[in-house]
Amino acid sequence: MELEATFGYLYWQEDKRRKEAPPGVAVERSVPRAARGRDRDLLFVHFTLASRLSPPGALYRDLVGALGAAYYSSSGSVTAALRQAVRAANEHLMAYNLQVEGLNKQQGSLTCAVLRDEELFLAQAGTALGFVTHQGEIERLPPAPPGHAIPLGVGYGVDTRFYHSWVTPGDVLLLAEPAFVSQPDSAIAGAVTYQGVETGLKKLEQLCQESGVRQARLLFVEFSAAVAPVAETYTAGRSHQPAEQAPSVGAARRCELTRAPTPDVRTASASRSDEGDLAPAPAPSGAVVYEVDSTAPSVDVERRARRAASGIARRAARLAGGASRLVERLTEPSAPAGQAVPRDHGPSPMTLGLLAVLIPVLVALVAVAVYWQRGQMSQFQDLVRLMESESDLAIAGGREDARPHWDEVIRVADQALLIRPGNSAVQQYRDQALGKLDVLNEVTRLAVNTLYQYQSAGRLSALAVNSLNIFALDTGFDYVYRHRLADPRGPLDDRSPETVLFKTQGVGGRAVGELVDLAWYAKSGQNRADTVAMLDSSGILLMYQPSLGTLLSIELSLPPAWETPIASAVYGDNYYVLDTGARQIWRFGPRQEGGPGEAQPYPFRDNQDSDPFNDVDLSQMVDLAIDRDGNLYLLHSAGQVLKFFGGERKPFALTDLREPLVAPAAVYCSVSGLNPFFYIADPGSARVVQTTQQGLFVAQYQARRTGDTDPFAEITDVFVQETPDFILYATAGDRLLVAHLD
Repeated sequence: MELEATFGYLYWQEDKRRKEAPPGVAVERSVPRAARGRDRDLLFVHFTLASRLSPPGALYRDLVGALGAAYYSSSGSVTAALRQAVRAANEHLMAYNLQVEGLNKQQGSLTCAVLRDEELFLAQAGTALGFVTHQGEIERLPPAPPGHAIPLGVGYGVDTRFYHSWVTPGDVLLLAEPAFVSQPDSAIAGAVTYQGVETGLKKLEQLCQESGVRQARLLFVEFSAAVAPVAETYTAGRSHQPAEQAPSVGAARRCELTRAPTPDVRTASASRSDEGDLAPAPAPSGAVVYEVDSTAPSVDVERRARRAASGIARRAARLAGGASRLVERLTEPSAPAGQAVPRDHGPSPMTLGLLAVLIPVLVALVAVAVYWQRGQMSQFQDLVRLMESESDLAIAGGREDARPHWDEVIRVADQALLIRPGNSAVQQYRDQALGKLDVLNEVTRLAVNTLYQYQSAGRLSALAVNSLNIFALDTGFDYVYRHRLADPRGPLDDRSPETVLFKTQGVGGRAVGELVDLAWYAKSGQNRADTVAMLDSSGILLMYQPSLGTLLSIELSLPPAWETPIASAVYGDNYYVLDTGARQIWRFGPRQEGGPGEAQPYPFRDNQDSDPFNDVDLSQMVDLAIDRDGNLYLLHSAGQVLKFFGGERKPFALTDLREPLVAPAAVYCSVSGLNPFFYIADPGSARVVQTTQQGLFVAQYQARRTGDTDPFAEITDVFVQETPDFILYATAGDRLLVAHLD
């Protein structure tokens, strides 16, 4: 189905509606000598510039012109052309900022959308905002405000977000100011869904008034089924005048409809001025001018339509004949045994009545099925062509230029596989793109195996490994399990896991509470044997010695501020507890009779000076680790790692990461080898990142793709045994995982 676009503007400023078209908001059409295939495209543009001083109107026109020229001159897929157009607009704004001083420099946000047949492609940069309604449901783009959106005009790298949607008659595209983000979806949907352009603009104006919006530049686009071009144009106050030649494929058709003057109705069309900028077209007083895309179907489409119609007719004829024979049999009169059945010379009235009902129903069902099948086939073929185009662009581009194209191949392949699951050609393209991205991101794929899966585990959250023992903590059901390895390189032995500790268990006259964390307490100083230290939320420390099988309990001398312990670490004879509720790290020194002594707050120097901006906010930390030199490391939920020694902050930064950490859960610091490493478990990106103790990127590990689930997507803790082999152990959900790194 070919679609038309009817659109209108709303320019709201200082609590009133302005008559002129809003700057930076435009609809661009194909230009002469456009790239092949671009004559079918209609481009919608919404620019927003921000600075201390208002941007000049000429800058908006130049940006729209640069974007439109770049799009219509670019070959390849719609997505590739949009990427080139956004890049051209960014370079133009960069050039402008280099020529002006200080407060005149501008930062931009952009949404541009392309209508091609029944498809809508969108590209966004910066904090741009748009809405798409489909069959009454509204979708906000982006769904949530981008966290670190890079505006246009500040650098040559452009962070572009792409979206794709199939549109049907009655669907609406609304491009809005970033400041419009505070408006709820329900209010937007009520103003634009099935309202029409005029009514929708009136309701948007009312929404601006009621919500106290100071400024809004809106582009309202409604899609409808294409109609045949008219031969005449009717204008109020004139007799019928012969119209110009009917527009060719890709041209725009203008219809002028005279209406009573009203402040709610503005010119809703655009034409190109002599300078090539998009300028508002003149409209007669009180008239509403609509610009609609009346692209006619190509010969190939007409041929397909005729072929589809003939196919439907053949199917309907066969079904009608079959239905007739079936009805005849069902209504055939019966006769006593041994007598001939009397037959009339024609069909009975009952037969004719049933046929009159059945044949239209069957024809309608066949038509729906055929059109649905052809629509699915056409959509699948379009996705395959887009995927092939993006793959070609990725192969032809440089290393970094290829990345967004491979991302697009994966996105399009996922859509194609929804239509044809298991299609080998599409899957091959997808696998190729994933492999190329692994190379670009320096990802090492691991064969991750399930060492043990618990039948009744709540949530495995921590582990400790030493020699032939693995201890796993289940904070869901408050259990600690012990596994024995057959050898340091091998699998578990045949024995089931032992339950070392559980909630409500009585140890040394004390009942165990909710378990928080466990840590390996190596033999040193007053600790005469290797021990697993397990902490419960009430401050009871349980000490288990695997070699002896003994379990002791020590009641820590808790400070009054003790609140929410979440993680622990051991260095020498000192025991450290991260308490996010108290926003403190408690250090328990040794005591003569053994075990931790009095609690002392870790002396953060940044929290003791007069500058509050340097304070360390421990409420957002998720884990801690201590290296063999006594440096303390804190892992922030946002992905930063802070380093301290003796309370003083030390320089540390994660460098050369291909992608930032998304939602890290745990950090492990190895204590063996000449150059110990950090290992950070990040379930947000389903990976384990390895760095040096200075933060320099070494590698990142992800699980090989063997199914729909990724084991690292649920990873909660990680431990790496570096001798004699590099073996990674991890907890994830209800499973204990293992993988060899070498």
